[in-house]
This record gives sequence, structure tokens and C-alpha cells, in this order.
Amino acid sequence: LAQAQAATYLGILLSQYVNIFSIRTERTLFTRYFWKNRQLLFAFLISLAMVAAVLYVPMISVWFGFGQLTPAFLLYPVIGALVSLGWQESRKWFLIIRKQETGN
Repeated sequence: LAQAQAATYLGILLSQYVNIFSIRTERTLFTRYFWKNRQLLFAFLISLAMVAAVLYVPMISVWFGFGQLTPAFLLYPVIGALVSLGWQESRKWFLIIRKQETGN
């Protein structure tokens, strides 16, 4: 249960950052524009470091009731974030095609 809670917490964090990175532009996320917002990238790295502390520093993880994630449990949030990213990018791609077809 503790590992599942930790994986859920990490999944929410990763999905939210994928969403933030994805909605910054109408085009694809995979451009040089991704690296322009240094504050957002710094916030993402700080958030990952804080989550790592919550998960892997024993005194903190006991306080939150989280268990350390094994590599197998770590894959679930990462895969979930990648699926979310794929969904967002596919949606944008279809909107771009639709926009081009209608001439708007």
C-alpha cells in the first residue's frame, strides 16, 4: 500500500508537469522552445528532488507514510506520464490538421 501511494503521488506530479509543458504551445512540445522557460524547468527539477526526498529519506517517508519505490513501481507513473504526453501531442496534431483543412 505504501508503494502504491508513493507511485500515485509521483504519477500526479509527473502528469501535471507533462500537462504544463504540453500546453505552453499550440505546436509540439519537442522544440527548442521547451528550454526557454528556465524557471519552469528549475521548478520541475526542485519538485523531483523533493519527491525523491519524500520517497527515499527514511525519516521523511515515514512521516508521509510512503514506501520506497522499486524499479517496477517506478515504471507505472513514468508510463502514465508518457501516455498523457502522447495524448496531449496527438490532440494537438489533430487540431493542427483540422485547422489546416478548414483554412483557419
